[in-house]
Amino acid sequence: MTRHQPAAAQYAPIRVVLYENEAGHAVFGYDQPSSVFGQFDDAQARVVARGLDAALGRVLLAAARLFGFD
Repeated sequence: MTRHQPAAAQYAPIRVVLYENEAGHAVFGYDQPSSVFGQFDDAQARVVARGLDAALGRVLLAAARLFGFD
């Protein structure tokens, strides 16, 4: 990302929070990379950010499954 937009470094890494909601369910909270990095209005950065959206989604889903949260 910073190859295309050096200022994007202030938003990386993307922070993720895991918490238990009132119903006792585990919840991941995070800002989508495409939203965070979309502010730079750069076509190459948007492509990278969409790839990061997908990768982060896969990682969080795998983590949830690993710990028994489907």
